[in-house]
Amino acid sequence: MVIEITQDEIKQNITKDVLSKLPQWFGADSVNIYVRQSVDSPFFTYMDKGQYIGFVFLKLHNSYSAEICAMGVVENYRRNGIGRALMAKCLDYCIEHNIEYLQVKTLDSSFPDYYYNITRDFYTAMGFRPLECIPTLWDEESPCLIMIMHVASQIQKVLPKSKCF
Repeated sequence: MVIEITQDEIKQNITKDVLSKLPQWFGADSVNIYVRQSVDSPFFTYMDKGQYIGFVFLKLHNSYSAEICAMGVVENYRRNGIGRALMAKCLDYCIEHNIEYLQVKTLDSSFPDYYYNITRDFYTAMGFRPLECIPTLWDEESPCLIMIMHVASQIQKVLPKSKCF
């Protein structure tokens, strides 16, 4: 079940716990950055049998756009619709707040990485499209791909397929 979390300490604990279980994507430094960024952000988590097994939080840029700042699902639970359910909750939030565009930043395919290929495939399946690669936004070894989505055009594509509501 996807629920919204409003208490900053709980957001930070969930972020640290889930991302620490995903070392293929998140090193200790990035985990700490995302833990700090989770405060004061719209934050949604997936609970199963009293455990937090996935989360997503948004960074609000302006009244028209937001960004998926961080998202993670514990490995043993992936490929079960949890990411899709979290994404559907983000889209619901965007619709409720009249946010038209959603973006995500990830590692570009010009830096081959098995795990980030999975990430790009997920976001593409959710309706995101590549906008631009900024090779030095993060550092020269981590080319940043910005992907965008027009929220209203994707809401019906994500919601009906979700298994996790």
